[in-house]
Amino acid sequence: MYLTPHAVLGGIIGERAQNPLIAFVLGFLSHFVLDAIPHGDEPIGALKQIKGEKDYIRLMAVMVFFDTLIALIVFVTLSRYGYIEHQTSALSGAIGAMLPDYLWGVNVFLKSKLIRYKERFHSWVHNPLQIMMPVWIGVIWQIMFVALCIKLFVL
Repeated sequence: MYLTPHAVLGGIIGERAQNPLIAFVLGFLSHFVLDAIPHGDEPIGALKQIKGEKDYIRLMAVMVFFDTLIALIVFVTLSRYGYIEHQTSALSGAIGAMLPDYLWGVNVFLKSKLIRYKERFHSWVHNPLQIMMPVWIGVIWQIMFVALCIKLFVL
């Protein structure tokens, strides 16, 4: 899943938890639950073979930047309009929820054994039913997920 849906759910978890540490841990765990749901970003991994590793890393960096920016805009907007009372906990939950994907990016450069174990688990959990969908359907599904989360959260 892209970062924004992870961040939104993690932020909601953090807001409800009202404790930054619990929010971070639950946000981190929520990442793997969401990644188990088919979500249409599976074809993006194939770009590595098509584009080559350097171009793939550049593309992923740009995607991560803009996706994080969107998540930040959502967070700031919800905070500004008073929907987030426990900002530290909500932010902790959002960061925890995005962390597994950020660690993937760090591991591209560091090749850490510890992160590699997390990557094996992450790959194993990621879409275990192997249901493939086009990227455009995945984007629509994730937008709908974010909208539903926000709608339920704001009620």
